[in-house]
Amino acid sequence: MNLNYFAYGSNLFAPRLVQRVQSTQIYTTAVLPGHELRFHKNGADGSAKANAFFTNDEEHRVHGVLYKMMATERHLLDQCEGGYDRHEVEVLTNAGPMAAFTYIAHPEQLDEDLMPFHWYKAYVQQGAQQHELMPDYVARIGAQHSIDDPDQTRQAEHFNILGLSLT
Repeated sequence: MNLNYFAYGSNLFAPRLVQRVQSTQIYTTAVLPGHELRFHKNGADGSAKANAFFTNDEEHRVHGVLYKMMATERHLLDQCEGGYDRHEVEVLTNAGPMAAFTYIAHPEQLDEDLMPFHWYKAYVQQGAQQHELMPDYVARIGAQHSIDDPDQTRQAEHFNILGLSLT
């Protein structure tokens, strides 16, 4: 059985998600209404990660990608998403509303003072570009302030995966 997974953060970058869950297949772009993309989830590395923050404002929308994956592999993704709760959501696609699951940060994990590392923001931005999400949405991701990872080896590894230069 296949499941629909709505990705909006670093898992937008398809190679990253396929590395985590091999059965992943891109299905279509989608929108999660009543939520806003924020970089305020406290990651295990001390930096900010993306969150689909519930606002209940229908004008707020998180853009992302609907992936298909085997239900038997969802636990692999669950293991990668520490500090998030899995939620059943309804996303909007060109084919109409669809049921999916996504991950939303635990409220106690939120910290508005954190910034994402450059490499993390690049996963989100490159994934949004890869799936041709709305240009103004991609631009908002690009405008998000980010910081250097103090672990330069980790930063170099992620930049290499993304095909980016450190300079």
